[in-house]
Amino acid sequence: MEEISVRGTAWKDHDFSKYDVVLHVAGIAHVEEKHIDSEHYETVNCKLAADIASKAKVEGIQHFVFISSMSVYGLANGIITEETKPNPKSLYGKSKLHADRLIFQLIDKNFKVAILRPPMIYGPN
Repeated sequence: MEEISVRGTAWKDHDFSKYDVVLHVAGIAHVEEKHIDSEHYETVNCKLAADIASKAKVEGIQHFVFISSMSVYGLANGIITEETKPNPKSLYGKSKLHADRLIFQLIDKNFKVAILRPPMIYGPN
């Protein structure tokens, strides 16, 4: 396993072809919306994720795993089932759902995608 920073643009020059799987976990979460605008959420949580997935596909990666969020459902409580339709209420949830949809479009017989929607991610930084 190798960790790659995607904060700048150096990742664009990184050779992904040596990997079997790319796991994308970078994103903005748990920031009060009054401190960040929708464009920043879209840039980091959506465009960056889709760009990394596209690069992975072009470089022959067989499987891309994206950490999305249960926030795409917009539920404060209740049970989420296979029939639950996404209905994000927050900028964060909307940006994650947009990324899910863009990444999902990349799927083909040579490029598999897994989108995980955990309820909460916690950790330093």
